Amino acid sequence: MPEISAAARYVKVAQAADRIQVSTWTVRDWIKNGRLTAHRFGPHCLRVDLHELDALGGVG
Repeated sequence: MPEISAAARYVKVAQAADRIQVSTWTVRDWIKNGRLTAHRFGPHCLRVDLHELDALGGVG
């Protein structure tokens, strides 16, 4: 897993999944169900807030 700088606040869905050791489908399901908020930075650029991800406590 690549290191994420402390200054980075938003990560790709795949990076979020790697960080908490779940599948990308799980992260996308959490987004769909409202458990995790996704932010869109363009038509194909979906990002997850690291602070919110870490608040889940690594629950998988």
